[in-house]
Amino acid sequence: MSSELLNHSQDLIKLVNEGYELEILATDTMTYGILHNVPYLNEKLEVCYVKLVSHLQLSGTKTLAPDTHVIYFVGTFPYRNNGSKFTGLIIGDAGYPMGPDITAQFEFSSRPVEGCYSNYYDKFKRYADLLTVEAQSVDPLVTPKTFNIRVQETMDLVFNYHDTNSSKSHIGIITNRLSGQKIAIIGLGGTGSYILDQVAKTPVSEIHIYDGDVFEQHNAFRTPGAPYKDQLTNPPDYLAEIYGRMHRFITPHGYKIDKTNIDELREMSFVFVCVDNGESRRTIIDFLIAHNIPFIDTGLGVEVVDDKLIGIVRITLATSMKHDHLNNYIDFHDGAEDDVYSSNIQLGDLNALNGLLAIIKWKKMYGFYHDLKREHNTSYVVSRGSLNNEEFL
Repeated sequence: MSSELLNHSQDLIKLVNEGYELEILATDTMTYGILHNVPYLNEKLEVCYVKLVSHLQLSGTKTLAPDTHVIYFVGTFPYRNNGSKFTGLIIGDAGYPMGPDITAQFEFSSRPVEGCYSNYYDKFKRYADLLTVEAQSVDPLVTPKTFNIRVQETMDLVFNYHDTNSSKSHIGIITNRLSGQKIAIIGLGGTGSYILDQVAKTPVSEIHIYDGDVFEQHNAFRTPGAPYKDQLTNPPDYLAEIYGRMHRFITPHGYKIDKTNIDELREMSFVFVCVDNGESRRTIIDFLIAHNIPFIDTGLGVEVVDDKLIGIVRITLATSMKHDHLNNYIDFHDGAEDDVYSSNIQLGDLNALNGLLAIIKWKKMYGFYHDLKREHNTSYVVSRGSLNNEEFL
């Protein structure tokens, strides 16, 4: 049992002290309370035992009031002592993956008169009582109060606090598909910083951020957040301090990637390339292809036409299975990538879009989102509002 969570959560302490067999499943992406060995009746009116599962709404190391009155049931269909199905309690039976080796068969709803439960003691006890009273009509000695102590199963966490957003939506198993990766983001002056903003909120094992420039005042207007004037320093150090509040394994590298240090990328699982120097881009991309490291190269071009702006945002994916298309979309010359890129105008909204398109493609590649077309190049043309996908696999 998590002493830290219990010490700050009176509702959980009360459950344990009264003998309820409570387990807390706490990983980076899943935080559930599981009440074990709650008696109920099956179709033959035999006493069986169920697990009741509820997402835990947390603030740091303490529980908040439950955000929903529903709970999940791991067991066979429950019955009343008169032989009728417990249909009034069940609102769903689609099967609900809750975590490793835990799939709930049913979703229960018993809304209190007040509309919601004020704490998890009241919530768990309510559902346990509804089931137990039916089982006790067959065997008066059965009880959910076993006084067995369950140990919290906590993995090595990459976050400083749990991703309750994933567990609240029951997508922790899907989010976990991103775990274990070593990610490099090269270039943080615009698009790369928005990529970091999203990667830092995923359970990847390591994030390495590279940039040898100074975080200047103009960068503040095209990166996430709002720094103080005296925070204008090296981008990796500045951003690692901010996002290190959430993700524990962000390593800043205050220098550019070149031929002398590029071997640092050898151990990476995936790389985001957000540089505008042709020689650097060629060095990085050639190395990644040679070592079968998948990557996304990002590009952004904006210029003034008739006193308004036009722009193109591009992301290009390369993998060991497909990288023959890169020269069609990426200009490796120094200076302007292309006429449309020559002005070097960068804007926060387009940098953000560029970064988010890259993140979505990365997540599709690793099974977070469906990827029906498996496109390897996407471009957004601002003036037409068109999103173009090309280079399908």
